[in-house]
Amino acid sequence: MPGLSTDIMVHRLPEKEECKPVQQKLRRMRPDVLLTIKEEIKKDLNKASPKDNFQLPHIDRLVDNMAGYCSSS
Repeated sequence: MPGLSTDIMVHRLPEKEECKPVQQKLRRMRPDVLLTIKEEIKKDLNKASPKDNFQLPHIDRLVDNMAGYCSSS
């Protein structure tokens, strides 16, 4: 976020040392091939990312609780 100091917060995705990200040029693909590519990317990202035992909480609930708001759901 522009203007936000990195002393406050820096977000980084955990990655394994042997799996460095590589940025490639944009390629146009047929729609049927795109689905297969997306599935393969999901598999590779799952292999390259270590698993986190702590899932993210529902952010809207956290914000509501901090504001003292009680939802009916």
